[in-house]
Amino acid sequence: MDHDTWIGEYTQGCRHLWPIAVFSPPRRRRAMLALLAFDAELRRIPHKVKEPMLGAMRYQWWRDMLGGASGDMPVGSPPLVRALAGILDDPTLPGGLARASAAALIDAAQDKLTPVSPADVDLLKNRATAVARAQGALMRCILMGGGSDNLDVNEDALFHALRALEALAGLSERALGEKAFGEPLKAALLACAEEAIVTAAALSAGVDKKLRPALVAITLGRLVLFDVRKHGVGAGALRRSRPLCARLTPWRLTRLGWAVWRGRF
Repeated sequence: MDHDTWIGEYTQGCRHLWPIAVFSPPRRRRAMLALLAFDAELRRIPHKVKEPMLGAMRYQWWRDMLGGASGDMPVGSPPLVRALAGILDDPTLPGGLARASAAALIDAAQDKLTPVSPADVDLLKNRATAVARAQGALMRCILMGGGSDNLDVNEDALFHALRALEALAGLSERALGEKAFGEPLKAALLACAEEAIVTAAALSAGVDKKLRPALVAITLGRLVLFDVRKHGVGAGALRRSRPLCARLTPWRLTRLGWAVWRGRF
């Protein structure tokens, strides 16, 4: 599957992370696009099924497909499955960590099938934390391969950047899926996202150069946070706000590229 097809596959789902693939090194870009398409597919499942049991079966299918080596893939397996299996079998990547992180991402996505009380802010924050840790581990595997001398800073900066975006994504999903959406919940998730963005930006200067493309999530988080504060959340807000990809003008993408080169976000 070529680069343009991966873009099309990904932009049909959650689009708030695609610039990470744009700024990834060419030899890692296809793998990053596959990861983002995988993430988008996992996010779609709760919205495509009416019964939690059916959703659980779909998540189990992903576990089964990614549990073996790429050479063991059944004939006719979807291109995305084959690409992901190839990433997990890449000898330049820490295979054990990549597989464990892929499984953790599936688990975190499946947890969204369970209804949550509108007042349960801590559980929503924990879900954002679980998704961000799994996403971050997979991105580190793809961008950095065997590792880094500064693992703690790399891990923390990327985790906080992704956690901010995930909290904001959960905020929008929650507003669209629930009629009862209270201001305290909105304020708590916005505060969580804002704190995570500030922390990630403060840590970004010490991040390994290889991981910088993933830190564009900091700037993306700021854009989404601005939209949520200006337009609110829910279906009406989505109509009023511009899509994130439409706001990434050539000038803004150039500035993002400069930030990646300098390591300052």
